[in-house]
Amino acid sequence: MASRSFVQWRAPPGRHEPRPLHGVWVDGGRDGSWGGLGLLRVGNVRCVRLTNQVGAPVIPTVDMDVDPAFPADLTMGLPDEEDVAEDEGYGCFRDVWTIGEVSRDEAVRMIEEERRLITLVDQASRTHAEFEAMAQAVEAAELDYLPAGYVAQHPNSELVRVVGDNAEDGSPLDALELGVAGLSYALASVGCFTAASCRSHCSDDSWSDRPVIFFAAERSTAEWLTPLVRQSGCGYADGSKRGDRLLTVEAPSITNFMDLANRIVQQADQQDPVKLSTDV
Repeated sequence: MASRSFVQWRAPPGRHEPRPLHGVWVDGGRDGSWGGLGLLRVGNVRCVRLTNQVGAPVIPTVDMDVDPAFPADLTMGLPDEEDVAEDEGYGCFRDVWTIGEVSRDEAVRMIEEERRLITLVDQASRTHAEFEAMAQAVEAAELDYLPAGYVAQHPNSELVRVVGDNAEDGSPLDALELGVAGLSYALASVGCFTAASCRSHCSDDSWSDRPVIFFAAERSTAEWLTPLVRQSGCGYADGSKRGDRLLTVEAPSITNFMDLANRIVQQADQQDPVKLSTDV
């Protein structure tokens, strides 16, 4: 199988603004307990915590519909090498770079590290704004992104230690954002071509109003992914306006993406879509 490159969008320096994340999508069959998630409805917004700690949930969810069926008549398949620009990737996205091929072990490590960091931020934050600031600090490995006065008040906290330890090496998530890093790696590990991503932020110039990943895949891979997308509360959408083979996976919450990433690597252990597509 020919080597493929995978490119991913990131916010350019200086565009990080306080923006709340979106929480967990709740299936009508769920009872508010999902893998340690605590659920609370606040007005028209549902909020969750990844942990069972006492306190107001800080990860809200967008009230949106998702469609787990991939768009009809979409041209499926991986882009040709000549269609992937060095500076804009596939789909004319700004500030992209090559991830490269991803093994299952690399995907699992990214998923585990992402969950550890999101749980840490979730435990430390009390408001949506704090969660956003702390998430940005972790992503950029910059203590200055933490809420004003946080380092002075909590100099020995685990969050300050983690951000400080990564300051020299840079982003612990390969410069990807919390909530999309694990799923980006999971998709790449099963032969998808990731083109762009955003975890969504609260800002007038936010790149996306919901967590989203643009990617391309063989039809057999998209069909393999579809039940996992449905089970995790995520959905597909047409991304072909950016690139004729692009579709998007989107969700009300980064927690949906975390769930989907786990399902992908677990299912791939039993049935590898890459091998299935080469056997056809």
